[in-house]
Amino acid sequence: MAKTFYFPGYTCGVDAFNEIPKICAAYGKKIVVVGGKKALASVKDKLIAALKDSPLEILDFIWYGGDATYENLAKLENNELVKQADMVFAAGGGRAMDTVKILCARNHKPMFSLPTIASTCAAVTSVAVFYDDVTHAFKGVEDYGIPAKHSFINTEIIANAPYQYMWAGIGDALSKQYESSFSAENKELSHYNALGVQMAGRCSEYLMQYGIEALEAVKAKKVSPELERVILEILVTTGYCSLLIDLDYNSAIGHAIYYGCTELPQGEKHLHGELVAYGTLVMLLVQDKQEDFKKLYDFCRAAKLSISLKDLEITKQEEIDTIVKRAVISNDVKCLPYTITEEMLYQGIEDLEKYNEAYEVEACSA
Repeated sequence: MAKTFYFPGYTCGVDAFNEIPKICAAYGKKIVVVGGKKALASVKDKLIAALKDSPLEILDFIWYGGDATYENLAKLENNELVKQADMVFAAGGGRAMDTVKILCARNHKPMFSLPTIASTCAAVTSVAVFYDDVTHAFKGVEDYGIPAKHSFINTEIIANAPYQYMWAGIGDALSKQYESSFSAENKELSHYNALGVQMAGRCSEYLMQYGIEALEAVKAKKVSPELERVILEILVTTGYCSLLIDLDYNSAIGHAIYYGCTELPQGEKHLHGELVAYGTLVMLLVQDKQEDFKKLYDFCRAAKLSISLKDLEITKQEEIDTIVKRAVISNDVKCLPYTITEEMLYQGIEDLEKYNEAYEVEACSA
């Protein structure tokens, strides 16, 4: 059976929006910009300036609703200006991007992404995660295989975004190399899956090499070569990998732990990438990948990513039970080379707690 792949083009730099008229004019004239409130405010002036004297017209800047839910998606589908638009620009982070990509796929409109934070690879991927409108717990995944036509990555906007989004984005992207290789272990991969896994092969290494300097640049609200490299690893490298790799090979225990955390109130207080980074540490212990674990642990500690239950404000056994029981039935663990049991996850979480304790004792005695 034939399989078709679509990859967004991308433009990266402080003046990335200047390329919009040249790239988007072929898709029509009327634009709606949909995204988070802060994201819309951060792109508005730069976008208006970039489109000045061009044939492109912005009909409106529209709030996406605050979460990736089917209720918010329906509101956008019924918006008259969205119906009139030739194309939709998505501004913001993961949940805004996910809402707009399904909006555009269902309604046959071209999407262009304007990531204002580098917290996930959502600006480049076709997969969308949806949440419950009331509880905000994970609800499901949709993937029409249609990503944005092009992503305009304004590094100045991302450098001036809140620090925690870049911090969490690094945490999320760190998982790609480890999760995809684990999912693909001992498999006879098709060309496209093999290519995707190969692309992810050094992503975590580059993030650990440049990540601390990139975070320092965000603290200073300055664009630097290290920051641009990390932005591209988060948005483009992991995004292209996701477009190539079947859903089976796209995640593993790191994301399964994340979905387990969304069942708890604490899951709302901690960012996606922060939870995934913690889950990836647990995963490496489950795999007994001690060298990779120690390297990632040291980086996460240096970057102040969450490395313990205390960091995630998880204090009760029943909370751990909720995470484990949800994680072990997740699709993310069904393609792994061996069955992941509750006992394995409990042991991985416990081993991480013991490693933290030993680290603290050693640090105090040094």
